Amino acid sequence: STLMRSSAASDVYKRQNKSMDIENKNRVSVEDMRACYAERFPYAPNNQRIGRFAKQIGFRLTKQMVKGQIISFYIKDDISK
Repeated sequence: STLMRSSAASDVYKRQNKSMDIENKNRVSVEDMRACYAERFPYAPNNQRIGRFAKQIGFRLTKQMVKGQIISFYIKDDISK
């Protein structure tokens, strides 16, 4: 059972480590932000919840046109700090 506990602990550590990676990045895709929200909260992720979560950890949504397609991603919001 100790082996099982250690693997569960390492899984939790890996999850925490991944979500910490998001906070260290300057640019995060919407899909990565959605995955990070889903890991941390028991609620179903939707755009409003993800946006509110992103704002809390210091990100803002940005849209950019690339080759005629609009892409959305989150960037660090330096104004809020």
